Amino acid sequence: MPKLKPFKGYRLKNENLNKLVHLNHSSLNKLKILEKEKLVRLGTVNGKMSDHIELLDREKDIYYNDFLVKDLEDSYYIYSYGDLITKKEYRGILGKVLVRDYLNGNIKTHELTRDEKITDMVKNLKNFNSETAPVFLTFKKQGKIDELLFRYSKDSNLIHTVIMGNIEKKIWKISKKEEIEQIQKEFKKIETFYIADGHHRSYSKSKYSVDSNFLAVVFSEDQIEVLDYNRLVVDFNGRNLDDIFEEIEKDFELIKTSKSEILCRSKNDFVIYVNKTWNLFNLRKGIRESLKEVEEKLDVSILQNYVLDPIFDIKNPTRDKRIKFFGGLGHKEKLVKEADKENGVAFFLYPTGKEEFFQIADQNKIMPPKSTWFEPKIASGIIIHKYKEGEE
Repeated sequence: MPKLKPFKGYRLKNENLNKLVHLNHSSLNKLKILEKEKLVRLGTVNGKMSDHIELLDREKDIYYNDFLVKDLEDSYYIYSYGDLITKKEYRGILGKVLVRDYLNGNIKTHELTRDEKITDMVKNLKNFNSETAPVFLTFKKQGKIDELLFRYSKDSNLIHTVIMGNIEKKIWKISKKEEIEQIQKEFKKIETFYIADGHHRSYSKSKYSVDSNFLAVVFSEDQIEVLDYNRLVVDFNGRNLDDIFEEIEKDFELIKTSKSEILCRSKNDFVIYVNKTWNLFNLRKGIRESLKEVEEKLDVSILQNYVLDPIFDIKNPTRDKRIKFFGGLGHKEKLVKEADKENGVAFFLYPTGKEEFFQIADQNKIMPPKSTWFEPKIASGIIIHKYKEGEE
């Protein structure tokens, strides 16, 4: 069973927290603090190659002494992500996990990694000592972990509150011995963690040191959502639209066409938006029944194998510049706007199911790139983990 351990976190002082600019998950490349009407760069977080703060010598003392406070006792940190309008709330726990648990299969993966990205990340791990973006882990719900997280989320433990639009994010510090021991007791019942997001971060840490650990936030399956991850193709591969639809209809049945928005109803539905028109397709029964392996049955695999590859000649979607990916909350409007601007074809998919995600990982199989978009995305940079012993 994997271990989730408490640690001594470095965290932003409350008076500086609300000065942060670019706090969300998608803007890790620029972590700045607004001070006296002026942006002061204290460190940059390289979101493309690593998620570790790079600090220049002249900035180090300023950053760690003036803007951060170090917790003196090992602690867990409970994260809450709440929508003030819908009143929906997610709650998880931040700690550190062992690289050895990752290597021995107690922490399961579902994606491949890119070697050139890993090389840069390992280099940064050797040069620096700050993790700001936790690996996102989940587990199949069991025991009383969620119950404990809500019980320990009390005012006396609250250390941070940030409101961004209609989203309220809170953090509670758990440092009492009896509370830590109770959390650890419940986590002993968990057989496996699953990486939702952070495959490159976890793999690079294993190449850095098998005896190391990495920052992770853990949510039970009841505390996460898997959203649709959609595609935009901006090149027709020399075909006209009539030819493309004729090819698609060999394997998919056209259910409905409309000038108004159409949504996928269930698995095996595919919505194609092009020329300001929405088209709902469903995978034909014969194709559906011919698919045997769990990874073949994923809607993202079906789209790749029956549309993107044979019709558009897109064989490696992560490297092909003719395809773009859109995921996360509020992305659909952006995708439609971009499709109109580029005169492209937008593909909307039904979200990958949690049961499909767990099944793939349990069978040690691999999902196609950009198969899942997990929420919630917690703010990076608020709690910093220093992973080198003796340099805390």
